[in-house]
Amino acid sequence: MLYPLRGVVGWDGVRDAMEIQNLEQRVATLEKELNELKRQLRSLPVKDWRRTVGMFAHDPDFDEIVRLGKEWRDEQNREVE
Repeated sequence: MLYPLRGVVGWDGVRDAMEIQNLEQRVATLEKELNELKRQLRSLPVKDWRRTVGMFAHDPDFDEIVRLGKEWRDEQNREVE
């Protein structure tokens, strides 16, 4: 399907054929790049949320972070009231 517009009113022969060929090359390049990106995405590891649940269980440092965060939020809420 190199020149589907041949015979259409306003067809400017060689120039239009070159533009169409250029567009077809650009589309082919984009399709190639898209396929490469899809291939790369398939090779990435899946980040499943279930792998991270509980990762800080029984971690005293994380417990301290949670405590300090609550303390800060409580202080901010008191200032608003």
